[in-house]
Amino acid sequence: MRGKVLFVIITLLILAFAAYLLRIAFVGDPLEDREQVSNLRLTQDGFDIMANWDEADCKAYDINVNRGGKIMTVPNVRDNSFTISNVTPGEHYSITVNARTKKGNFCWPATESIVADKAEQSITVNLTEYYGFANNDFRLKATAIGDITFRSDNKEVARVDSDGNVKMKQPGEANIIVSASGDDFYAEEERAINVVVYPETLDAVKFVKVETINSLKAVIRWKEIDLASAYSVLKRNPSTDEYEKIAELPVETTYYEVTREDFDYVIKGMAQVAGRNIDGRPSEPVEVRGTTQDAPAYTAVKVTKTFNDENMDLVKVIKGPEDAQKPQGICATEDRYIVTYVNKAGSKGYLASYKKDGSFDKFANADGIGHGNGITYNPYTKQLYVPDMQVKEHSKRLRVYDSGTLGFLRVAEAPKPVSCVAFDVTNNKYYLGKGGTMYVADANLKHEKTMKKTVRWVASQDVGAYNGVIIVGTWLGEMESYLDLYRISDGAYLGSYYVPVGEIESCIIDDGHLVMLINEYGPEDRIYRSKDPVVIP
Repeated sequence: MRGKVLFVIITLLILAFAAYLLRIAFVGDPLEDREQVSNLRLTQDGFDIMANWDEADCKAYDINVNRGGKIMTVPNVRDNSFTISNVTPGEHYSITVNARTKKGNFCWPATESIVADKAEQSITVNLTEYYGFANNDFRLKATAIGDITFRSDNKEVARVDSDGNVKMKQPGEANIIVSASGDDFYAEEERAINVVVYPETLDAVKFVKVETINSLKAVIRWKEIDLASAYSVLKRNPSTDEYEKIAELPVETTYYEVTREDFDYVIKGMAQVAGRNIDGRPSEPVEVRGTTQDAPAYTAVKVTKTFNDENMDLVKVIKGPEDAQKPQGICATEDRYIVTYVNKAGSKGYLASYKKDGSFDKFANADGIGHGNGITYNPYTKQLYVPDMQVKEHSKRLRVYDSGTLGFLRVAEAPKPVSCVAFDVTNNKYYLGKGGTMYVADANLKHEKTMKKTVRWVASQDVGAYNGVIIVGTWLGEMESYLDLYRISDGAYLGSYYVPVGEIESCIIDDGHLVMLINEYGPEDRIYRSKDPVVIP
């Protein structure tokens, strides 16, 4: 009997294996390409636990939930997400996701577990922040699920009692911490309310220094103070000994230009805070005194320094485009020298850019600059200005270019027909020239004064600018070149630099050093830079 049973069992196993082989042959192995439920993740929001997993090509999902040892099965879930609601903090939850493909095959299941946390609670407060002055007391009203308590992290500035009454003590900043207690279901929670107590009077301004611009003007500079929205400048009236307001400046302006006429000044900060106007304490008086020593004016040339190969470095031997003539003007940006070139007919112009180390950067077309006799750079506008001086024709036109791209931007108008231009960064003024006449203009190119050369009447090559002084380039032929210095405040001639190295076309002051564009008495054109910073006499 046993032998017959064993025979039947073996026969059934052989038939089952044969059926499996036939399925593989005609349908495929059901164990192959079995998909996996992947990236199952559990998160908690309040009293809900959410299960999410990557969507698969499945007909449906069967979810098994183990909730504190109790098993629950939810069949035929169509979405790749599932939520367990009303969870209990501290209780263990496990979710297993089973899936069936559209072909009827089962996928490999995925299981994840989580222990439920306490839910977060929200604190509602009638204020999120408060700004005011000492004794501007107020009350905080807060609600939450747990019991509410209050505390201050800076009791010197603001105190708070158990009912949320806040007392503003003295200028400063504090946080009132609102706390809600926890229980078996909700966690403890805190929220900070920022409190700022403003001073009744702003701090006194502190002076940095008084900078002398020239014999007639100076600049007062001071440090910013907290909370200020503007500054008042006051000047002492000698007849009354009282300080009278002469200017009100925006908060971003921490300097003021004054005349050197033996006056005393004070600065005060001002602000409007929480609907109240606040004055600052006055600064210590600062004295601005005039000068009785002005450099004399000369009618004969006075050479104060000679520049040659001994005290100059060669920056670059330069060469323009093939159809260009000699270079005519130079200026300095933060990192480059820009040189103007024109062709012989004056109909085509170029801007050439050289890096400060002398390496060539690029050429750019600048048609319309005419002779291209002068060029300057304004660091505030980041723009280049070139007089549009055609052959034997002076013009008010200044062609303006972008200093980065060298692209043409617009045409500006000078106050007079000119051939050369320079910008003085120390006083925000333009110096312009034509022949033996020089002009001073403000930052908007509005005319301020006219000056005349006094040491010789020779047409100016170009002009430079430095600390209230116009530097006028003059070439007398062959190797004889001079830089004549004139003070703009009174037109006084201060002396000349002798430059016996060729025809000087243009000059600038770059980082305190004298930089010159020289047409050699021969085929080469060069950029020179003084080895030491220059000192204006």
